[in-house]
Amino acid sequence: MSALWSGSYKGNRFSFASDVWPGDALLFNAPSLNLNTQVVVRSVTVSYKASYPDLVEYAITFANDWADDLAIKTSTTVPADTWLPALISPTYLANLNSLTVASLNGSAVTINANATPPTGGGFEIRRRDYAFMPGEDPDLVMRSSLPNMTFSRETAADRFYIRMYDGSTPPNYSEFSIALFINLPL
Repeated sequence: MSALWSGSYKGNRFSFASDVWPGDALLFNAPSLNLNTQVVVRSVTVSYKASYPDLVEYAITFANDWADDLAIKTSTTVPADTWLPALISPTYLANLNSLTVASLNGSAVTINANATPPTGGGFEIRRRDYAFMPGEDPDLVMRSSLPNMTFSRETAADRFYIRMYDGSTPPNYSEFSIALFINLPL
């Protein structure tokens, strides 16, 4: 592990499970650089390009907080007794790769998650693929503890995003959403 990494990264909103903010900890694993470390986001620049589907680009600069304290180079490695904060270990639930559409018509969609919901959790359907968390949200379509769900359509070109969540506080989610795009008249 190195304590001196800093740099920048560019990606779009599909690269991240949620929005990235200054102060967030990111875990980097790049075997080709022999890099497996945690860094802190220093700044985030977000640029939006009018496109369909929406594309938001992030430009992130990062460094780990220990780089300043260890800036005096006395060897090529960090001593074994150097104190470094514990690495973050995000917990992700399984992705819903086996989800199927059971029926579809002009007013409703029925899906089968083909997965057993976690204890105290279930499945969450949203109209946008970000901010998966409990609370009031106009993009929330429904939460269900059953794998078979029926929900209403609103437009001829509906977009839905589905993830599994557990009973933790705050809940853990699937790492990636299953996207369901429907192009069928109402």
